Amino acid sequence: MTFWKWPWTWFHGKARPARTLSVRTRPVLEPLEERLVLSAGAVLDHDAWSVQRFALDTFAAPQAQASGFGSLIGLDSVFANYPYRGNGYSVAVLDTGIDYNHAALGGGWGKRIVAGYDFVNNDNDPMDDNGHGTHVAGILGANSAAFSGVAPGVNLIALKVLDAKGSGSFGDVEEALQWVMAHRAQYNIVAVNVSLGSGNYSTNPFTFLEDEFGALKSQGVFLATAAGNSYFGFGSQPGLGYPAISPSTVGVGAVWTGNFGAMSWISGARDHSTAADRIASFSQRSTQLDIFAPGALISSTWLHNGYRNMAGTSMATPVIAGAAALLHQALDANGQAGKANQEHILGLMKSTGDIVVDGDDENDNVTNTGLSFKRLDLMAALASIAKGNRPPTLGPIADRTMSRGQASISIPLAIADPDGNSLSRSAAVYQYSAAFELDQRFDLFVDRGYWHNSLRANEKWLRGAANNKWYSIEPSGVVREWLSGPLASSPIVATLDGSYWNNPTRLVNVATPSAQAGVTATFSGNNLIVDPPPSLVGPILVRVQVSDGQASVSRIFKVTVNNAAPALAALADRTMPRTQSNLLVPLSVVDADGDSVTLSAMAYPYSAAFELEQRLDLYSTGNLWQNYSGLNEKWLRSRLNGKWYTIEPSGVVREWTGGSVVNSPVVATLKSMHWTNPSLLHNAQGAALQTISLRIQGRTLTVDPPAAFKGSFLVVVGASDGVASARRVFRVTTT
Repeated sequence: MTFWKWPWTWFHGKARPARTLSVRTRPVLEPLEERLVLSAGAVLDHDAWSVQRFALDTFAAPQAQASGFGSLIGLDSVFANYPYRGNGYSVAVLDTGIDYNHAALGGGWGKRIVAGYDFVNNDNDPMDDNGHGTHVAGILGANSAAFSGVAPGVNLIALKVLDAKGSGSFGDVEEALQWVMAHRAQYNIVAVNVSLGSGNYSTNPFTFLEDEFGALKSQGVFLATAAGNSYFGFGSQPGLGYPAISPSTVGVGAVWTGNFGAMSWISGARDHSTAADRIASFSQRSTQLDIFAPGALISSTWLHNGYRNMAGTSMATPVIAGAAALLHQALDANGQAGKANQEHILGLMKSTGDIVVDGDDENDNVTNTGLSFKRLDLMAALASIAKGNRPPTLGPIADRTMSRGQASISIPLAIADPDGNSLSRSAAVYQYSAAFELDQRFDLFVDRGYWHNSLRANEKWLRGAANNKWYSIEPSGVVREWLSGPLASSPIVATLDGSYWNNPTRLVNVATPSAQAGVTATFSGNNLIVDPPPSLVGPILVRVQVSDGQASVSRIFKVTVNNAAPALAALADRTMPRTQSNLLVPLSVVDADGDSVTLSAMAYPYSAAFELEQRLDLYSTGNLWQNYSGLNEKWLRSRLNGKWYTIEPSGVVREWTGGSVVNSPVVATLKSMHWTNPSLLHNAQGAALQTISLRIQGRTLTVDPPAAFKGSFLVVVGASDGVASARRVFRVTTT
């Protein structure tokens, strides 16, 4: 099956002009319902009809820019005034499967695509290998800023009944419907989308699927079915395909979403001109048709994180199925759960819908019936159930820092409700995750591919649904918010690791991290009080949510708990005569955070290497930079002061102060073995000298060597606030 691929708007924002269509080119149409006619006069037993096959025709999408269908049904107004997105409800899609890895459909199995089955191959993997089912699923429930579905929060059930070529049997359709019946309560399935069918009938001649349709309808499930795309092929004879003709289902026809000029279809149907709410020339229709919805042209999800334009009653059907899910949710939320069924929901759609007349302004080569139909107005249908509700507002919350010594931090919140509703507040605290923070702040998604290397930095691109901005990720893991111009001048918003560049989809729908243990977040009026435990140091994430009972809004921000290590004053070397009983050493320690500090002391035999290591905490950077200055010296660095130190073959150690090494001061003279193996210096070890008595009382250290001791030893003093520590070393020599 060959599909034409739309040349999407280029990354830099310049729209690529669509080519002018000639009415002679016949370029278009979705893979539509095939015209296999099951004989109405034949009486087929179950085994005979169940193997009857039908297929999607091999027509492709047109070369014209699709318009958003949402404005025609008031979808933007619905999202602005009502909280209903389908969350907690499911819709079953009987089709070619669904690409459940598509970022706008959850980005992985079990996220938005919560269940399914492949009846074609008899396995548990209903991955779409055609594209049609993914397109239908996106119209129904894509969570995309650019191409939102009708119910972007609804769960989807992928039931694959058509193969890679779009071919299937009614036996597989029946089994899929039985699957829905068995799992309806488990997944709260409120609607079924059937964008397939065949034939053209004025009355229903079949009983094939009627038991299943009737049972599901009686359980409150809405059954949306495509009317069929072969009106011209059947000689403009009024009728609907099966199963749309079934009295137990809702048959859906397609209207245009806007003006696309002339359109000529490979079936022979021709729209000499197009405009919003004109009935598409291909759409089958009759007095049995229940409702129209936008179906030409529709941009929606495609395989491998792609998007594509399609037209057909298959595209109109998920608009109705998604709307049914939102209306079901609204009825439940407004105490009218008893009315949440197909008959009442279809009645709402028709009583509040806009009138379209077949033939009043259509300009095509089919015979118009003159019949009047209703076209879905979702905003009006919702308004007939409940008063509109505007969500509460929550102002941006800046990141905060606090010291470990602070008991808590109070954060004022800008909270309001435009409708004057009372508000509830909640807060959750999570372990820090830079990827989760990015996704929560910007709601990242893959917009028709990664646009790899568009600005020649080997970068890949994501888009923020929250602000419609572009974000790049470089091979190093640096993430930038692109403002304009050179990428290098765009601000860095995060630094991740390179694995996110390898697979940027990991930044879409990032899993919620674990709760941060020990942190409490409570409210005092409109102030949030964050109280971490004394042991916590580093960043945490706090998400605040405000709800009026119907709609909610949330913000996420970072709190970083800083901790300053205790500052322990330097200790001078001491000399004491053997006749002196002990040595009193005053200790001066300060903690900038006001934390309590614990002091400790340990004595060690004297070693110049150990003394130097304790004073400087030397380490190798992995490169000793031997002979960098021509003295055959090797280089180490101090963790305590960041300075460089050289050791020469003779064992002389210098603190490099810049310029010539030979002019740098000598800080120790060791043995040549320390040059041969510098790890003997930066990993110098000492064994505790137990014969030296050390006692700390208050801020005074008492050093008490035995009377017989003569020589030098080292004393290492430590100061710790429980998280960070400092140390000082001094030498004691007895004479």
